[in-house]
Amino acid sequence: MNKIAFGSRLIKSLVITDTCKEYLNCETTVGLKRTLNEDFAATITSPINSQIKLLAVCDGVGGAERGELASEYTIKHLVQWFNTYNFAIENPNDLDKKIIREIKRINHILKRKYKEAETTISTVLIDEKNTHILNIGDSRTYIISDNTLTQVTKDDSEVWNFLYRNGKGKYTKDELRFIIFNNLLTKTLGSGFFPRLKTNIIDNNSYDGLLLLTDGVTDIVSDKRITELLQEEDYENFLTNLLNEACYCESETYQGDRKPKWLFTETIPGKDNATGAVYIKRS
Repeated sequence: MNKIAFGSRLIKSLVITDTCKEYLNCETTVGLKRTLNEDFAATITSPINSQIKLLAVCDGVGGAERGELASEYTIKHLVQWFNTYNFAIENPNDLDKKIIREIKRINHILKRKYKEAETTISTVLIDEKNTHILNIGDSRTYIISDNTLTQVTKDDSEVWNFLYRNGKGKYTKDELRFIIFNNLLTKTLGSGFFPRLKTNIIDNNSYDGLLLLTDGVTDIVSDKRITELLQEEDYENFLTNLLNEACYCESETYQGDRKPKWLFTETIPGKDNATGAVYIKRS
């Protein structure tokens, strides 16, 4: 009941979890402009406890020589760790520490074995009671509640710092999609010292679903439009429709009056690899 979306091979899937109670899926596309897909993703269920799940998306950093190696290694290592971890005997309160330890190990190996290999990561570990959300870079995790989206991660990027500087945003989040330097990251996995890993722990009963996306989606498709696609309630085709939107929707031009004007540009659908992972509870 697992699925892994391998960037370099577009999509390689096992079996999607699709039951009357839940829907778990991930997909990726190379987009329209690039020949190499540096995104990888996974949505898997524990082989010993179906209540425990892992979702993850990684976006290899294009400015590094081996971004696709970093994202592929990170996903495969997390999947291997998850599938061999004995959730039956481990204290669930230690899960945060355990997965952080594994991500630190990945960071160390990337620096030692794969020089110039960097990636973003947004990952979710669901246990029987809580959901643990971890993030480095500008891939995002949203919670879904009553068919609305709430972003729970913060991008490690220069433009995101504008939004949260001094606790008061200089730009709206939607405006950040049009800023020409919005891909400049401040933290990645595999670069320098291990960056402080941002974590959020939320109760499983506080949401209806989860959505993880790389910036190949969020740079092109607004949160409002993602919500509209989600509200169509066609969960089986939601990710496919969303990735198609990121590749084939009409380009948008910044309509605000912020200055200087040269700081803003139009969106370019399909300019980047686009990847998503989704978990939907069903009533």
